[in-house]
Amino acid sequence: GRAGASMRGQRLKRLARHLLGPSARVQASGEASAQDARLSLEEVKKVFMDNVPGVEQLVYRGQDGNFSLDFMVGAYKDGFRAFQGTALEEHLRSLFRLIVHHGHDQKPGAARHLGEVAEAFTDCQAVQARTVEKVA
Repeated sequence: GRAGASMRGQRLKRLARHLLGPSARVQASGEASAQDARLSLEEVKKVFMDNVPGVEQLVYRGQDGNFSLDFMVGAYKDGFRAFQGTALEEHLRSLFRLIVHHGHDQKPGAARHLGEVAEAFTDCQAVQARTVEKVA
């Protein structure tokens, strides 16, 4: 009856807490060590402009004058606004910086990865974050 359902609910809550807790966490393969901002904002802009044809014309969500490149430079400097104050803030900023650093260092595949990221910056921050995680 009701007491059994209550006990089952409590067991499920304990299980969920355990599975979501630190003891059950495994470092994700895409997790990067913290990346310092070793490039100037102009250098970040140049990395995208040198590797992604037409990047300076990309706009956020079709909004004239709201250029994606500005948001990419901001993400390099400060991270993703939507994730500030969350557990993902440093993780996403580090992954984004890692992608930019690979482009700056002209590593194999960097131009393709920068292109994917630039395209994602025409969409919402959730899409941007998913793409950064995938590419990194």
